[in-house]
Amino acid sequence: MLLRTKRVFRDASTPFVEEYMAIIRGYFGVIATYYLIMSATHFAALDNDGLWRLLPWSFAATFASGAAYFWLRRLRNIVQMEAVATAVSLLMIMNVIIAIEIEYNDIKFVYYIMMVMIFAFACVTIRQGVLSIACAMTALFWQVSNLD
Repeated sequence: MLLRTKRVFRDASTPFVEEYMAIIRGYFGVIATYYLIMSATHFAALDNDGLWRLLPWSFAATFASGAAYFWLRRLRNIVQMEAVATAVSLLMIMNVIIAIEIEYNDIKFVYYIMMVMIFAFACVTIRQGVLSIACAMTALFWQVSNLD
């Protein structure tokens, strides 16, 4: 039984992983759409300095999540899927860090809590979810500790 469990998490062609892939791909599709819209709104909402600090992270998150949406069709290794999901999660975290640094507002810290819930729901594996959640909470505590 234990050997079968390990096989399930290594081989992405099992029925469980293929069914769950729709959730993960939908997650990346929503993220790509969100960041595409947000990247466009940054042009109108931010001044020059803020725009050029946030825009690269927004474009990177848009590209990475959009690419992940399409790559997940071909990825058949859980470790590769974890790496892609973790990279997109880190880009989302960096985007929030920069957004709070550009224009501070207490309410923006809610983004971290939202990311934690999203990472818990749409993780490839528990290990990837815990890593993404730990990174988000570390970023939250880092930003709170650096408040003036």
